[in-house]
Amino acid sequence: EPIGTGSNGQPVYLKDIWPSSKEIAEIVHACVTPEMFRERYANVFDGDDKLVSEARRGGLTIMKATRELSTDRQTLTVTQVVHLVDVDSFTNVSVYKRAQ
Repeated sequence: EPIGTGSNGQPVYLKDIWPSSKEIAEIVHACVTPEMFRERYANVFDGDDKLVSEARRGGLTIMKATRELSTDRQTLTVTQVVHLVDVDSFTNVSVYKRAQ
């Protein structure tokens, strides 16, 4: 199903404008550095053992994230549930282990 119409009057599909895997990889390689990750995640194991946050829009919860730190404080599990109204819900679980 087209997502719009081009200036030439032809339908435009997501595949027409979506970057290729190669283009994405080139941008990531050029822009993302190890220092960015070290800065961003330096304190990921600090804080409460359990934390829940929600994103709401128009009175509806559209995303809920739960952060749980293991009792030995070596493993952090982040579970995100994204709700697409009238479509479905998707769950993403990320597990981070403290570097030795």
